Amino acid sequence: MGGFAYASLGDTEPATWDRMLSMNATSAFLCCRAAVPGMRAGKWGRIVNVASVPAVGGGAANLTAYSAAKAAVLNLTYSLAKELMADGITANAIVPSTIDTPANRAAMPDADRSTWLSAEAIGDVVVMLASEQAGIVTGTAVNLAKA
Repeated sequence: MGGFAYASLGDTEPATWDRMLSMNATSAFLCCRAAVPGMRAGKWGRIVNVASVPAVGGGAANLTAYSAAKAAVLNLTYSLAKELMADGITANAIVPSTIDTPANRAAMPDADRSTWLSAEAIGDVVVMLASEQAGIVTGTAVNLAKA
């Protein structure tokens, strides 16, 4: 689950702030919290969370609540990587640039979509991070962008 709200700080209502944190950060926390006990029991697991460019780029103008929520996801991931490494569990985040979705097309109808990422391309990276072969990759933010 995820979503964004485009607004300046002054135009961001507390309810929007709460919705961004809930939709982006709390949902990731709850999913990880639910999955980790089974992973620990099996001594193996892969967590791949979804951050966003503002989380690694120092924020973004007019995306205050969204940027803060995605930074929380990123730091949740880093913390989990350290906490769960001894249990054979990795935790990484993907950091996609704009994803080519119907919602983004509707929200940005005049945007240049030539650099937007397909869900399929993103899925390929998630599959790799979830694989047995990626067992040595943890605590990483994988930046995804089309050149």
